[in-house]
This record gives sequence, structure tokens and C-alpha cells, in this order.
Amino acid sequence: ESDDGPWQSYDATIETVIHRFDVQDGPEAPQYVSSGVVPGWVLNQFSMDEYDGILRIATTYNGGSGWSDTAAGVYALEEDGAELKIIGETDGMGEGENIFAVRFVEETGFVVTFEQIDPLYTLDLSDPTNIVQRGELEITGFSNYIHPMADGKLLAIGMEATPQGGLQNVQVSLFDVTDLDNPTLQSRLQLDGTYWSEAQNDHHAFNYFAEREVLLLPAASDYESGSELYVIHAAPDDELETLGIVDQDALTHNVPSNYDEWSWRYCTDFRRSVIIEDKAYAISNAGITAIDLDEPDQVLSSVAFSGVDVCAGTYYWW
Repeated sequence: ESDDGPWQSYDATIETVIHRFDVQDGPEAPQYVSSGVVPGWVLNQFSMDEYDGILRIATTYNGGSGWSDTAAGVYALEEDGAELKIIGETDGMGEGENIFAVRFVEETGFVVTFEQIDPLYTLDLSDPTNIVQRGELEITGFSNYIHPMADGKLLAIGMEATPQGGLQNVQVSLFDVTDLDNPTLQSRLQLDGTYWSEAQNDHHAFNYFAEREVLLLPAASDYESGSELYVIHAAPDDELETLGIVDQDALTHNVPSNYDEWSWRYCTDFRRSVIIEDKAYAISNAGITAIDLDEPDQVLSSVAFSGVDVCAGTYYWW
């Protein structure tokens, strides 16, 4: 909240109010427990996490009156009666930037900020009263979603960018954070010709199957197929590699008369994927395409949905 509302001001008056409820008796009978306040605003659900009874929350806050005065902070809150009190904090990360991704993993935390470059900050949260910024890695582009892997590695998706901040290509990054004081970029894979993935703002589109060391990722491209599903080798101790790219030409070659080609392709982007044993299934509003993970470039079959308005409930501007 702020004096003028968050969308009008984004100034130093913005705070995030947190309320805690007891739902042990079920969602039909929640009981109010406590409240707390931290500076700034949260990005998404991954900005908040509870561990050993301590709430950790990351926010972008504004210390002045303009966007150039932003920075990131992480706060630890503990319940004291009806109040959630801040017992530890660290701030000043990414001055002039905004949080683009957050992930808490037990006693560690990871924050990505962005304006022109992408700093990944590593945090030691083992003592919530003394949150310590341990390391910082600066690379081009940014990450929107961070996924913990085994052996102290992080898998992330975002956009590559020029040193001037211009965006180009969806990218997948593999970070080594085994040494919090010295995080490194182990591998990075650019998906050439792509400009967006739903996994950037909805983690349900990010399908990592650790047992097969494979990542399935939908991405919208400038190519004729419009949307593709990338099958990516993603192992904690290896380089990222594209194993196959699944298009949806078999589902979208017959555009209904009530749609033009571009609106149809926009409404039929691949949205989700499912892995069952050695098969993977790419799902869009238009239908389902099946592939074999051992030969991901080969489409086994495609089934188009019938009697479905693919653009129903979908925002498009054509």
C-alpha cells in the first residue's frame, strides 16, 4: 500500500502488509494470528518462504521518488504475539534495479535484479537475525524463474540482453552456487529466434524431470511455427544442450475461417508439457503432440482438439 496507491507512486511510502492465519481447522474456519509490515513490494509467490518458523520475504523498495531509487531487500520476520516483527534484514542490493526472481532454499537465498545487467545475489540465512550477502554474479540478461537442482546448482530461465539492456532470445542458465561467496555461471543456452516463454511468469510451464536430466520448455518464436517446445539436456554437472525442438505444424496448418493466421498461432502456443516414462507430451489449446525422449526430434503423433474455441478466454489483439 502507499499514500497514493502503488501503481500511481512507487515511492518510499510503499509497504507490504503481511497477515498470518491459522487454517488447522480447515479453509472454512481460518483464524487470524498476526500481522507485519516490510518496505517495498513483492514480485510473486517465490518472494516469500517460511523455514523453521521464520518468514523470509524479498521486496523491491524505493528509497526516493523515482524508479532510479529502487533496490532490493530481504527481511526475516518472527511472530511475537499478534505481531510479525522484523528480526533481521539486508538491503541495498541492485541499486536502481528491480527484483526479477527470488528463490529460498532452506538456509540460503537467491535474488536476481535487473536493469541492464543481471546480478545474482547469494544470501546466507542460517542466522535470521544476521542475514549476510555472500556473493554476487553479474552477467548480461536476467532470470525470471529459479529452480533448485541437486549438488548446489540452480537452473533458471529468462532473457538474454545486450550490455545496453536490449532483449534478445529466451535463455536457460545453469548456476553453480556451491560456494556462496563465488557463484558462477556454469552453462548458458540461448534459444535462437525466441522472444518469450510462458515459463518466465508461470513456473507450471517449466518442466524439469531430474530422473531423465531433461527440461521441457515452451517458447514463442519468430519462425513460421510460432511456438515450439524445447527438449533440453540439463544435468547438474554438464553443459546445457538442446536435444530436440517440437513444433506444432501438425496442429495449426488448418486455420479456421473465423481467425487470421497470427491470432490463431498466438492462441495455440504450447502452454504445458507432461512426461510419462520415456514419452513427452506437448500441450497447446489446439491439441497434444507426443514425442519419444530418446528421439525428441521425431513426432510420434499429434491429436487436435475438436469443437474447441482456442482463443476463448485468451487475450489477443488481432
